[in-house]
Amino acid sequence: MGMVGLMAVVMPLMALPTLRAQSFAEPRDGRIDRIQRREQRLIREQFRAGEVTPHEFRRLETEQARINRQEERAESDGRLTLNERRHLRTELRHARRRIYRAAHN
Repeated sequence: MGMVGLMAVVMPLMALPTLRAQSFAEPRDGRIDRIQRREQRLIREQFRAGEVTPHEFRRLETEQARINRQEERAESDGRLTLNERRHLRTELRHARRRIYRAAHN
């Protein structure tokens, strides 16, 4: 096997570790962004409808800002790992529950 044939075999093998790492650390998660937009819209709508008090509105908005900062920090290296994504989704799920409770108390 000549040098060209050897390179044709070795080069693809060298790329495997990076392909595997990319599958676990993906860039932005569109679902997280959609959830955040939906929650922001829901908070504003419920405030306008009078279902959420000004105090609850500020508290919910502050919570959303904290989650946004967490997402920015997690994405600061250009990737969102599986654990970071799980953490953000858990935070968003808890925030959604607090939005519901604020509107229905």
